[in-house]
Amino acid sequence: MPKPIILTFFLHRCHGGNPITAWMYVKQHGTCSGGPYNPSATNACKPYPFHPCGYHYEPPYLGDCPKDGYEKPACKEECQPGFSKKYDQNKIYVEKHYKVRKSVKDIQKEILVFGPVQAAITVYEDFYHYRKGIYWLSSNNLNFIL
Repeated sequence: MPKPIILTFFLHRCHGGNPITAWMYVKQHGTCSGGPYNPSATNACKPYPFHPCGYHYEPPYLGDCPKDGYEKPACKEECQPGFSKKYDQNKIYVEKHYKVRKSVKDIQKEILVFGPVQAAITVYEDFYHYRKGIYWLSSNNLNFIL
């Protein structure tokens, strides 16, 4: 059975893409360890590069986000300074990737037998104002796919 991995990954490296393309890339080329934002961390090769910001349910506010978003980081195949391994020594791969049927029962079975799953949703502008309960679409302003 494959080992579970926790992965922060820019879909298809620095070229955009979709989840299936990203998993195909990780299977063929591998990726390195990550983690939450921490510019001085030495326990991961490439922690998340962006400082948390904006309004959230818990905690309520993390500071202003950049008006024009964050600049895309340089795509370097090297770990951050202070990490104990070289980039190629830290790479992790997946054995296989596949789709699971969309039914709740099939997804539950997948989680019980194999562990974590990935999901993607289409996000609309009003999603940012959602706080709790069941989300209902109230606008058709598409923002991005998450």
